[in-house]
Amino acid sequence: MVLQGGQSLPGMKSLASQGQAKRLALKGYIADSIWRNNVAWGANVRVTSGSYGAYTTCSNGRTHRGPRQGPGYWIFGGNCHGMGTLVDFGVYGSG
Repeated sequence: MVLQGGQSLPGMKSLASQGQAKRLALKGYIADSIWRNNVAWGANVRVTSGSYGAYTTCSNGRTHRGPRQGPGYWIFGGNCHGMGTLVDFGVYGSG
């Protein structure tokens, strides 16, 4: 699914301000080993309850989202290759 304009996903939490190699623990998931560059990002995510997915917002104004995953250990990420630069990224869902 691709979102445009001011659309948002349920439970969106930006990881962009967390920096590289940081850890973020919120209700339902823990994200660590967060990395980013100008066009791509990635993180190790342990979903402890509910379901969560990754989203990536590019400078062309589009937000791309990955499928939601249930409890387990996942690698989340996204890229903006061919769609500009990375503007925002993070996790959406509920736990």
